[in-house]
Amino acid sequence: MTVRRLTVIPKPGPDSGRLVLNVGEGGLKGDGPLDLLCGVCDQVLAAGVPDDQLHNLRAALERKLLSQGGVGVSGPKEELILKCPSCGAYNEVRGGSDPAKGGF
Repeated sequence: MTVRRLTVIPKPGPDSGRLVLNVGEGGLKGDGPLDLLCGVCDQVLAAGVPDDQLHNLRAALERKLLSQGGVGVSGPKEELILKCPSCGAYNEVRGGSDPAKGGF
């Protein structure tokens, strides 16, 4: 299992175009090799993320929101913010594969 500590950012404004997901106590779960941790308290925010699907995580969550009557999100499609249920920190997830640009 690979563990990645996410980068903490300030709370995004309402017009930022970023998709913020309030992660529940159990976090997101999958069957892949990557665990994403809060950059402040090390709470597991997403366990078992398939590394080859990380770039699709934001799009899948946005589709789910739209199917539930939510509003579409404009802005950088590689950016997803996970709000930690333990400490309230905003953790940035980027879907690219280049670690120098925040990807995995």
